[in-house]
Amino acid sequence: MLCGVKRPAVFTITASAAFAETLAKGLIARIGDDPLTLSSAVIYLPTRRAARNFGDAFARVLGGAALLPQFKPLGDSEEDELLLVDDALELAPAIKPLRRQMLLARLIVLAREVGHHTIVALIDAEQAPSVALHRAAGFELVAHLKEVGFKFGRWLDVIYMQKML
Repeated sequence: MLCGVKRPAVFTITASAAFAETLAKGLIARIGDDPLTLSSAVIYLPTRRAARNFGDAFARVLGGAALLPQFKPLGDSEEDELLLVDDALELAPAIKPLRRQMLLARLIVLAREVGHHTIVALIDAEQAPSVALHRAAGFELVAHLKEVGFKFGRWLDVIYMQKML
């Protein structure tokens, strides 16, 4: 504990595991199944949908109705609610446009070297800089799918761009 503030606990769950049930079992193993202790826990999840659906998983693991932890979607959280201390989470700085262009060029070269026939990029349609980067590298727009992605409480269009190698 640092100045009365708990450091956030971040855990990794393998992709092959049943996410909700694994998280429920892990939390119960860590803090116990005491209803009052469980109800004081806060679990941040990536979307509102995930936050709504986690209650069912916890109830299944606990064998029925129970006092559950609080489930909050990250998209709705205020930064100060996360109780992060200065060194708890460090994000890498954004990649500069020229570096981004060079990385994409290197990826294209590597794909050719290993014998790939084509590269397909799926891009949030609102990400104009990413679309421009791919277009400049020779990618062509091949599809525009409406409202197929859901992030931070809203539906997103996804475009497919393709480069034949």
